[in-house]
Amino acid sequence: MPSPTPRVPDATGHWPFDQPRNCASFTTRQVLDGREPILLVTHDADDHGWQFHASTEPRIEDGRLVSLDSMVRRDPRLLELADLPPGWQASRTSPADPWHRRLSPAEEASLASFAHDGYELEAITQDERVDYPFELPDFPCEEGRDGLRIGDLVKLIFRYAESVERADKVLTAERMWVEIGEVNGERFLGKLNSEPWHTERLESGDPVYFEKRHVIQIWQGEAWEK
Repeated sequence: MPSPTPRVPDATGHWPFDQPRNCASFTTRQVLDGREPILLVTHDADDHGWQFHASTEPRIEDGRLVSLDSMVRRDPRLLELADLPPGWQASRTSPADPWHRRLSPAEEASLASFAHDGYELEAITQDERVDYPFELPDFPCEEGRDGLRIGDLVKLIFRYAESVERADKVLTAERMWVEIGEVNGERFLGKLNSEPWHTERLESGDPVYFEKRHVIQIWQGEAWEK
C-alpha cells in the first residue's frame, strides 16, 4: 500500500509531526521501563493523537500517558513516521527492521471489500501506472490528487468479486465517476455518478468511500467547460 515519503527535522530543528511536542500520547509501562521496544505506532483518525506500543493488543491497565516528544527522544526512529497520515499505523518486527505502513484495521474496514460489498477499489501509484494492463492517459500527478476538493468528479476503478461475460469478453472491473461530497483527511466520501454496466451491486447515487490513491482521473469543472 502506497505511503508518503518520510520527513525528518531540518537543520533548524523543525518539528515534523502534526501535533506539538507536548501532545499527550499513549504508550505502556513496558515500553517506558525499557522491557519492550516500540513495534506498533498508530496515528488516530478521530483526534490525530499518537500511540506507541510493543504489541497489537496492549492491555488497558498497562496504559500510560506521555508527551510525544518524550517518545521521539526515547526512539529517534519514530521521526521516520512523522508524516504517517491520520487513520494509519506502522509496525516493525524489531527496532532494527524497517517500518511497514498500512491503514488501521478500523479505517480499512470502512472501505469496500469483496467479502462485504462484492467489489473493491483499485489503488495505483505513479510507478505502477506504467505496467498497468490498460492505458491511463489522464492519470493525475500527486499534486492533483492532493488538491481534490468537494464537488470534483474523480474516476475510480471498481473491481468485482464476480466476473461477467460481455461480447465474448470476461470482465472483472469497470471505471466509473464519483462526485466528492465530503473530505476527511486522507478519506473521501462521494456518490457514484455513473451507471454500472457490469454489476447489480451498485447503482448511480450510491455512496462510495475512497482515498486519493484510488483516483485515476480528475474532472474539475472549469477545465471541462472550455
